[in-house]
Amino acid sequence: MKCGWAFLALLLLAPIANSDFAGSRAYFINSELYSTIVLNSFTMPSDQVTAGSSTDFSVTFENTGTASTTATARVYIFNAASVLVDTVNYSAISIVPNQQITQQKAWSTGMLPVGAYTARANVTYDPGDGSTAVSNELSLSFAIVGGGGTGGGGGGLQPDTEQKLKPIQFVPLPPLVPKMGGPVDFTKVPVLKEMIAGQSAVQNVEFENRRAEAQVVKLSAAGVDADWLRVSTPGEITMMPGEKRKIDLAISVPENAMEGDYLVKLDATGASAQDVSTDFMILRVKGVSPARTQPILLRTIEVDRIGKKTFVSISVRNPSAKDMKRTLLFDTLPTEMDKDRVEFLDKPGEVLTLEGKKYLSWEFPELLSHEQVGVSYALSGVLTEYSPYVNDYNSELVVTKKVDLSNVVQIMDLSASAMKRGEAGQVVATVLYMGEEPLPVTLTLEAPAGFIVDPSYLSVVLLPRNTFTARFDVTPPEDAVESQLVRFVLFTDDGQVSARLPIVMTSEAAAPPAASQLAISVRPGDVALAGVMAIMLIFGYLFLRRRGEGRGGAQFSEERLEYAKSLRKLVKTEID
Repeated sequence: MKCGWAFLALLLLAPIANSDFAGSRAYFINSELYSTIVLNSFTMPSDQVTAGSSTDFSVTFENTGTASTTATARVYIFNAASVLVDTVNYSAISIVPNQQITQQKAWSTGMLPVGAYTARANVTYDPGDGSTAVSNELSLSFAIVGGGGTGGGGGGLQPDTEQKLKPIQFVPLPPLVPKMGGPVDFTKVPVLKEMIAGQSAVQNVEFENRRAEAQVVKLSAAGVDADWLRVSTPGEITMMPGEKRKIDLAISVPENAMEGDYLVKLDATGASAQDVSTDFMILRVKGVSPARTQPILLRTIEVDRIGKKTFVSISVRNPSAKDMKRTLLFDTLPTEMDKDRVEFLDKPGEVLTLEGKKYLSWEFPELLSHEQVGVSYALSGVLTEYSPYVNDYNSELVVTKKVDLSNVVQIMDLSASAMKRGEAGQVVATVLYMGEEPLPVTLTLEAPAGFIVDPSYLSVVLLPRNTFTARFDVTPPEDAVESQLVRFVLFTDDGQVSARLPIVMTSEAAAPPAASQLAISVRPGDVALAGVMAIMLIFGYLFLRRRGEGRGGAQFSEERLEYAKSLRKLVKTEID
């Protein structure tokens, strides 16, 4: 029986003395890294879009794989005959494992006719082998409905509404050039004003008398009903030579207003009807459903002819009852303004160039429920023709959670050689980096007071989809207690990951001949293996005791027999 006990003890302790069991190497093979993109949802605010207006398409997808990848979402628009008529391309974006991203982009119906349409969305990405994979596909059915008219308040009543005004049908907007040379010249005007149906706002307009004599001027606005827009000084005003004046435009969009673009014409008329200066503003009305959960983006563009600058203001509002942890805003500049210098007026942003286009980007770390935030910037130039301001400007919103470092960096193995007081041992850590871009990190090993760790810090660059092994020489003090804990830490500016490891002190007097081979290792599966060995030890004990009792004539009781059977099943389950 003593031989049996010795055999079982040796079997239980074998992994600890096995150098392969205790070694610290890369156990994760690079070929096991892969990316899988799943498209979770595809939405639009309404299943009806007014001809000539725009709507928002939102896609939400996640990476269920083990490695980062770059994903590009697209929406394909098909008519009733299943003919592809348009495509919405989202910006390519990096996505790490377990991350979910929502992208929202505006789409204009353009010159597409009234009728039934289908939108189909998918996401292309690199699964990890350099090829191109495509996610699952989701689709939406919607209709482009008639809006009619060319603005100016014409047209008949709309169904289920008393609103008569209809948006213009020029999409894209044709060349639009203001007329100068009247009694006064408009010097600062809004070119584009985006608003939500039912919203009110006040917009400034500035003008100047550039003539040598006083001028009597009457200001007026046309293109929308009087209830929509009121001029703060509607009557005649007298302006002295060189005088500058500012007026307010009070804009109030009815709740039943149709979505789309409305062309507002601003006139400054002098002594005769021919003595007039004219400028323009596009009033873009957006409809927002009360059930909407995606961010709402509104833009205002103003031109300053005196300062030769274009001012852009963007507001982003979270209409949902949930907080948005991380929101990215990308603003695409018109091609004609790619060379203009950008000046951020409040929240600093970043200037990017992607696929030959100039983008501006901002990050909002947290957008609370129903919170509204804004950004603004100036461009060092003014376009004399307005259509690019309206046609070419585009924005995209990306909503995601902030990437946690543990999503892209994992500690695969942490082990230590046997430690002797006053002598150097070694702690080895292997980390796996699953990102797509090289990542600078700092590694350190935190040890109890009196321990000497060399190096104290290690600064390295982790290569994409690869492992890195760090080695630390550790010398315990002469008075070190029998067992201690050390902590391996990897950190960047965005966070840290760490793991703890027990260190056991040994001495020559107590150590067996092969003490130099002893090591402590913490690896996935070690705890489970030790548990299986313990169960085997108990089972062996019962088996030997049964044999002993058998020689004396004793038999197992029914209760003991059932207990032994349950242990046997448990051992079989762990091994499987």
